[in-house]
Amino acid sequence: LGIIMGPALEPVRAVRVDFYPRSLRRILMVVVLENADVRTGLVDLPEDTPAAVVAEASRLLTERVQGRTVGEIRRGVLDTVDLMGTPASRCAVTMARRGRELFGDAGEVGIEFEGVGNILEQPEFHDPEPLKALIRFMESPSRIRKSLDRLNPVTPDGFQVWIVHENPVGELKRFSLVTGRYDLDGRPGLLAVLGPRRMSYQRALHGMEILRRVIVESGGSLAS
Repeated sequence: LGIIMGPALEPVRAVRVDFYPRSLRRILMVVVLENADVRTGLVDLPEDTPAAVVAEASRLLTERVQGRTVGEIRRGVLDTVDLMGTPASRCAVTMARRGRELFGDAGEVGIEFEGVGNILEQPEFHDPEPLKALIRFMESPSRIRKSLDRLNPVTPDGFQVWIVHENPVGELKRFSLVTGRYDLDGRPGLLAVLGPRRMSYQRALHGMEILRRVIVESGGSLAS
């Protein structure tokens, strides 16, 4: 099972925030990130709101979002937007709440699998317990990221082999893992190959080195 985990969005900064009124009670919010990712969401206001109030609320919110990282936005950089208690700031609070929701899954994006069918054909997975462990691992993107983040390669070339009980991730102890890091503009991503203990480690390492080189040369398009 091949796994590509793209770089986390936490350190990525917001380049621009745009607001487009769709009606007196609905606004389209567009956030452009420095990695060319674009996040959009509709903001429903509790009451009819004049265009001038929306414009001022947009300005207040843009000042707080522009140049901030996704991590800062998620952790509450927008929470002080209502200090003035004006109609515009109250409107901005509603928009800020929706803004935080746009980044609620920021730590769960950019995970791809390859070869699921191949690994399920292996005799080790005819036993239901290994199969259940694999499914539990794959069903939660946040669990995958947290688990693989614990496997920090310590070799000079950035690759590491974790054979069965050497693996520190509890739910994956019955499997072997080969892991490797890659870097995109200072943001680390991770490659992994998961399989039975008898898998060809040399072949896995060779394939991961080729894939790492392709990802970096493509600017991360394969890991987005």
